[in-house]
Amino acid sequence: MVSKKAFSLLELIFAIVIIGIISTVAVPKLLDTKDNAESAIVQKDIATIISSVRAYYMVNNKLDNFEEALTLNPNTWNIEGTTAIYKDDNSSCVSVNIENKKLSVIINDENSGSVCEKIIASGISSSEYDL
Repeated sequence: MVSKKAFSLLELIFAIVIIGIISTVAVPKLLDTKDNAESAIVQKDIATIISSVRAYYMVNNKLDNFEEALTLNPNTWNIEGTTAIYKDDNSSCVSVNIENKKLSVIINDENSGSVCEKIIASGISSSEYDL
């Protein structure tokens, strides 16, 4: 009598159930990781904008365009003159602009997406800096 080596139906069902349990725990964590990473990038970008613009203004005593002082990822930030806007789920989440020798960082918490919610939860709030 020749015996075939294979998995029984019961063993296959147990394997599928275990894989299902693991995936129900792992998939939400992986989806949340992308938002955490993007939130961290935007937070670092805000810090870079503040320090670069203030340093550029200190040296040149003027700033007509953000692109003179720094380079931001155009896939993340919309830059128009002295205004830079980060949009999350097609709504303005973070706006940085220069007006009257002041650098304003405005965090919009209304109609915000998941990345913006994480930025707000991290403690970043609207603020104003002298140039």
